[in-house]
Amino acid sequence: MSEAVLNERRHSFLSKIICLLLALILWIYVMEAENPNWEVTVEDVPLKLTGTDEIEMQNDLTVYSYSVRTVNVVVRGRKRDVENITADDINVYADVSSITKAGDYELGIVVTTPEDTEMTERSQSTVTVSVDKRERKNVPVTPKFGSLILEDQYKQERTVVSLQEITVTGPSRYLDAIDHAEAVIPDLGRVTGSVTATCPLQLVDVDGGVVSSQFVTMSNTEATVQVQISMTKSVPIEIVFARGLYDDENVSVKADPDTVTIKGDATAVREIDHITVTLDEKDIYGDGTITTSFTLPDGVECPDGNFIDVTVEHIGTDTKLLYVPLSNIIVINPNGVEYQISQTVMMVTVRGELEELARITGAEVIPIIDLSIYTDTTSAVVSVPVRFGFSSTLNVYELGEYSLDVRLIGSGE
Repeated sequence: MSEAVLNERRHSFLSKIICLLLALILWIYVMEAENPNWEVTVEDVPLKLTGTDEIEMQNDLTVYSYSVRTVNVVVRGRKRDVENITADDINVYADVSSITKAGDYELGIVVTTPEDTEMTERSQSTVTVSVDKRERKNVPVTPKFGSLILEDQYKQERTVVSLQEITVTGPSRYLDAIDHAEAVIPDLGRVTGSVTATCPLQLVDVDGGVVSSQFVTMSNTEATVQVQISMTKSVPIEIVFARGLYDDENVSVKADPDTVTIKGDATAVREIDHITVTLDEKDIYGDGTITTSFTLPDGVECPDGNFIDVTVEHIGTDTKLLYVPLSNIIVINPNGVEYQISQTVMMVTVRGELEELARITGAEVIPIIDLSIYTDTTSAVVSVPVRFGFSSTLNVYELGEYSLDVRLIGSGE
């Protein structure tokens, strides 16, 4: 092939490439600069209502229905201006602010598009809006249970809702259907104690059907609900002694009943494995039955009452009445108070083993009083508690409580 032919072919190919580039440039120019007629269709643009606050404030009206919810909009403009338009870029609305009374109204739909674009077509041009009087109504709040499983020892007690009632606001036609609000308690499953939950509220009619409308508002949308679960169980009575003077060798004690049934908050009841009844040995003078009470934690009760009978039988001990002279009384008197005791002897009942009681005398009992709380300025006759000391070789103790009248002679007397 000659050199001239090759040069001609090269020239022809290069010319074609140049023409193609020029055509492409021309097309881009036409599309971007000269052609304003690029169109896109944006579907399901939400219709908004404006002026609802105005008709509510001025005429106590509210919208309860409108016929169009979304509009399809055709937008024209340059390709670069319209190709990425979405529903968020377009504003579709109808203005209700001119409405002054309840009824149905056909209103024009207004569409605004971004700058340098225009709407050429829309699927709806009007919307029918229904308006009613805006009213308020107070409705009670009740709990609504989901799944709740209880074992035999547990029982559902009170269910406490933090709100007794709420206010609902909206068109009268919807409010008429609302009977009450329900605090919807979630499925709790197997429950072993009281439960507190934050529960959503829903409106229901007299038949229990849910009343749902976007035009009805509630003053509260949730409430706190406490489901109180009680527990019942039997626990033993345990007798203890305040001073450690009784033991299995010198006394026999029997409680009747020896077990009691308790009931109350499940968490509190679960922690109780026995009930303690404390007896003060110095208050028990002889054999017999004592009726005493016991206390329970807050939230726990004994359905049969908080009293039991305790039968006490002493073994190998007895009581003896002693005449105790006050000549050897010990007076604790750190403030140097001047005093007088007119009484010369006290009668004291003591308990001990028979052998020791046979040989003990009043002289072996030492009364003790404490005047530490008084000063030398006090002038009065006061009743002072008396305690007693015994010889270390004696296993005896006094029964009951004792006191002495002491005349205090203050510095001003």
